[in-house]
Amino acid sequence: MKNAHWVNDVDEEAAFWRSWFKEERFADARDERRAFLRSEFPIGFGRAVGAAPGELLRALDVGSGPISTLRTRAMENPVELVCTDALADVYNALLDEHGYDELPRVLKLKGEALSTQLKESSFHYVHIANALDHCEDPSRTLAEMYRVCRPAGLIEVVSVQNEGERQQYHGLHQWNLEADDAGLWLWRPSARQNLLEALGGHAHSWRYLDYLAEGGARVFQVSIRKARPSTVPT
Repeated sequence: MKNAHWVNDVDEEAAFWRSWFKEERFADARDERRAFLRSEFPIGFGRAVGAAPGELLRALDVGSGPISTLRTRAMENPVELVCTDALADVYNALLDEHGYDELPRVLKLKGEALSTQLKESSFHYVHIANALDHCEDPSRTLAEMYRVCRPAGLIEVVSVQNEGERQQYHGLHQWNLEADDAGLWLWRPSARQNLLEALGGHAHSWRYLDYLAEGGARVFQVSIRKARPSTVPT
């Protein structure tokens, strides 16, 4: 299912980030994001996503914005962080303009087209935060995330619950996401789809995170473990 408003509303997203880099009210957020990016994944994270000790842990942040919410270090593994976003040209220009020389630059790539530039089954960890419901085609984006994830690797989706309803379907907020034991649901009043049904072999779990979004909305995380080839149904 596609977000028909996507092309017209990406300018609003770019305008927000231009303000985020320039305005004093975002100074603490900028410092926190910058510091977090340089921090370490928890001990054992590499093994949890299928990377052996000492192996290069490849992480992909889809719809990363200008500064990823992922980390770039791990005690037991070297880390390669790849960030992708359809608005990469805008974000890289902002990073250059404001002197964020040490941060990774963003690859211009829509979530729906990950495998056109990224090798299939090449990332241990594939992540998207507060961006899946903004995509032009969320179902295809999740399928592409699954495609580039390694067998036994981990895909994580973090989202505000039912953001379309909260934002009254303004701008990029044309869909709602919610999770339960049966799956990850993309919906609006006219349609509803379990995004996990189109994936290959996997196991999933979900939970609410221990913080709330602006306005008290709940935030959830869905973890999807890609099956090894021998366990994928034929």
